[in-house]
Amino acid sequence: MNEDQKPQENQPALAPTRRQPIFNLPLPVLILCGLLLAIQAASDLVLNEAGRDALFAWLAFIPYRVIDASGLDGGIWPIIWTPFTHAFLHAGWEHVGFNVVWLAAFGTPVAQRYGSKTSGSRVTVGRPRAASPHSPGQPPASSSSRRWSRSTKRRASAIS
Repeated sequence: MNEDQKPQENQPALAPTRRQPIFNLPLPVLILCGLLLAIQAASDLVLNEAGRDALFAWLAFIPYRVIDASGLDGGIWPIIWTPFTHAFLHAGWEHVGFNVVWLAAFGTPVAQRYGSKTSGSRVTVGRPRAASPHSPGQPPASSSSRRWSRSTKRRASAIS
């Protein structure tokens, strides 16, 4: 024993160590990542082509719906929720995978800094703001909207 070290006879016993979690992500970030992956899995593995078209028709943000909603499924009503739900739709596994990695990396500090409720409200407020620059005269912004738009054009050309 060195001269600098004191005997440790009088020190209390250490508490048992707690196991470290596998994922060191805040719960809101982990839930959101799981939700994104579950929606993509349902879209690819459960739904057929018609089901995917309906999913995108009802949940993707389609700016054209403001101008003329008569030819779109649901009419004008989905414009109420699509500014919020468009962020859950992705064009493929690479797209959702990159977004989940990005969310885990950059959403964690936000959730840790602001807490669960505040970071959840920031995400909720941020989604319509992400859809707002896409005016009705512009082409669809997200790749999921583009995919839906292509299928709508095919249906429209088949009808006429």
